[in-house]
Amino acid sequence: MEYQDKDASLEDWASARLAITDIEYGLFRVPPQITLEILLIILINGGSCDLSAIYQHVRATHPAIRQHLRLLQNQNLVITDRSSEDRRARTLTLAPKARDMCREYLEALEAFLQR
Repeated sequence: MEYQDKDASLEDWASARLAITDIEYGLFRVPPQITLEILLIILINGGSCDLSAIYQHVRATHPAIRQHLRLLQNQNLVITDRSSEDRRARTLTLAPKARDMCREYLEALEAFLQR
């Protein structure tokens, strides 16, 4: 199997990986990789998104999502801020370290596909 799209952006790769997750879930009903899904959803939204988008797209309970977000925050991968428009809302932003990790992960996938 070989992948030839050399112009794919990091966001394109993130979207493709999330599509794979959808296929895996649809076929096998396997639990999603919550941490990875959170990072990729933030990435494809330009590196920042509302917490509500995570709740909407990640196939996990809200407590499970909050637990994974705490882990990501403790590792300084995701920064959480209050929304300037709604004090109850939270905005999630990828830290530069997280963007680098996503890039490495997606480059590893690309290398695998080119074997």
